[in-house]
Parts: sequence; C-alpha cells; structure tokens
Amino acid sequence: IGYTAAYVLENIDTVKLLKDKNITLKHFENISWLINESIFPGPGAEIDIIDNYMEIFEAYLDLFDKFNDNYLFFVTVKNIYAHEDKEYDRALNILETDNCYEIVKEKMYKGNRSETLNLIDICNITKKHDYTDVVLNRFNCNIVENAFCLDYLLNNDKTKDSLIERLNSGDDLTDNEEMNDHLCYELLFELENHPLLGLPYIYKAFESKNDIVVRQAEWVVNSWNEQGAKIPKDLQKYINETDE
Repeated sequence: IGYTAAYVLENIDTVKLLKDKNITLKHFENISWLINESIFPGPGAEIDIIDNYMEIFEAYLDLFDKFNDNYLFFVTVKNIYAHEDKEYDRALNILETDNCYEIVKEKMYKGNRSETLNLIDICNITKKHDYTDVVLNRFNCNIVENAFCLDYLLNNDKTKDSLIERLNSGDDLTDNEEMNDHLCYELLFELENHPLLGLPYIYKAFESKNDIVVRQAEWVVNSWNEQGAKIPKDLQKYINETDE
C-alpha cells in the first residue's frame, strides 16, 4: 500500500492540487490518506522515492488556514513531523497551535480509539499545552483499552506517583475480569519499559488462554530481567535461560 500511495502522489501533480485555492474536502482527505500511507507502509518510508516529497510536505502545511479545524490535517502533520525525525520546526509549530490543542481535547474526550491512538502522539510530542486532564480522563475510562495513555501519564509529574501506585495495586482488576487479549497485549507492551510496574496485570496475563498474550508477558519479564530488575521468585520460571 505504501509504495502504491507514493506512486500515486508522484503522478497526480500533488503540489498543484494542494496549492489549488479551491481544493475540495474530498481531495484534501484523499491526499492526506496517500501521504499517511506512504509514510507508514511497513519497514521503510516509501514517500522517500519521490524527489520532491518535501515540496509536497510544504504545500500540505500551507493548508493550515483552510483545514485548521480538521482532525485529519493535524494527524497528517504529526506523521510528517515524525517522518522528518522530529526536526521539522514548521510542522511542530502547527502541532503547538491552539487549533490543534482544541482538536486533541475534543477527540480525546469523545473520539473513538483509533482517533485517540493517533492523537496521543501529539500529546507526547508537544510541550506548549498541558493535556493532563484529557489524557487522564481517557485512561480512566478503561486502563487496559487506553494503555496508550501510559507513556504520557508516567512522564508527567502531576500523575506519575498516583499512577504507579494504582497500577501496582491492581485495583482496576476484578477477579472475574477477562481482559481483551489484543488490548492486554498492548498494555504489556507499554509496561515493558517500566520494570516491575503493574505486576497484577502481568499475573493476569499469565492466566490468559491466549498463547500470544502469555508469550508477551514472558517477553516483558525477560526484558525487566535484562534491565536489572529484581524479578519476583514466582515469575523467575518465565525467564529464558540462554547457554553461554
């Protein structure tokens, strides 16, 4: 998909379409989709095959005045910024505008999971605005489903200590709760870089009937061990022993 999207961008005179003062919402949405797909197709960014891709980026950012109330615009700008290794000041300046702030707040409160997954990246990137309340509100709705909020909250002085206490207590779990396997996998992925945090969720994962979730829990325990964490005795059996 990524290569095909980049090929289309290269052959439809994208810059001309973006600079058209009468660009339609449909054209804007289609080009946004093509840019995003060509940036994140898989192992490599396919948009790099286009000689003038930076000209496309510049023309896209010029659309701020026309689409500064559009969720898709800011998501695409975020992806453009990420593609340039977070060294694209013009894109960052757009992500730090009040317009972007309002879009992120609205979607974090009311958006679906796919939308908020995209927007949490903006919260983590930008420093101008404080998204603590909206991110915490989203997380509180379901901490497994919204595990993607953890990185922001654990790097936030306002929420870090209380969140650590909460995850270590496991109070959000119930004895009969069956965590969605896919979402549980994502929570474990978030915990990997935080040794011994959220142990109740690790134990819960090991109870899963899904082998993928169990293996992910084993991966987390092994990663913690490699980071020098003191693994509880009842979890040490899950550490892979390697021959020297």
